Amino acid sequence: MSDVCIMYGENEEVAPQLEKAIDDLKGISRERMIFPNIDHAVKAVASGTRALFFGFAPVRSLIRDRTIAPLKLHTSLRICDKITAVSEATGGIFAAQGNYDILPEFGRGFVDTFSYSELEIERNARIAFEYAEKEDKYILIVDRAKKLMTALLRRTIVADIHEDYPSVPLKMIDISEFSPSVDLEGSVIFGDALTCDVLTAAVGAKGFEAILGDSNVALYAPIGGEDGILKAPAHMLSYCFGREQ
Repeated sequence: MSDVCIMYGENEEVAPQLEKAIDDLKGISRERMIFPNIDHAVKAVASGTRALFFGFAPVRSLIRDRTIAPLKLHTSLRICDKITAVSEATGGIFAAQGNYDILPEFGRGFVDTFSYSELEIERNARIAFEYAEKEDKYILIVDRAKKLMTALLRRTIVADIHEDYPSVPLKMIDISEFSPSVDLEGSVIFGDALTCDVLTAAVGAKGFEAILGDSNVALYAPIGGEDGILKAPAHMLSYCFGREQ
């Protein structure tokens, strides 16, 4: 059993750098799996592993997405050089149901239906507020509340939760009002996964994504390049092991 499991391909250059970054933290054991699969990830956590690092590009998304549910993880926290964003990692758009239809006047059509519950929004929001409070940032909601009832529900629930975090400023804007002048580096964006994905890609962010849940287990993957993951061990040390660097 090891504290950390690094799931990287055999020839990836960043893996040795990641191993060194973890070794420098002292007192944390780690192992590296080459060509891992879903069972490896689940069994590692069942044996006591607290952090999983994914970097084997061809299967990263597949293993990561199928590992989230068994490990009871639910929230995506993206920590990058130009943006920090929190959204759902399960439910919502990830549980969307589609219906194909033929529209006589317009041809082929498709309807995607997805929903959000109060529990899903609250657990994601609390992770966002706690991170913002720790890092002295403000919460920025970017959505289409004027058009989408799920976005309006998100704003209502977040406004209620905000009462528990009075020191964290809260700002809400419609995505149509979003502009380059918005202070992204001083904020934690909270919204749906699609909006956060688009904004992260639009600014060319580089860093890592942490998939979190109700325990101290976390799953990490790079954003904007493999070496973005090298910034993750500091977060892991605090979140998974309760230690500060």
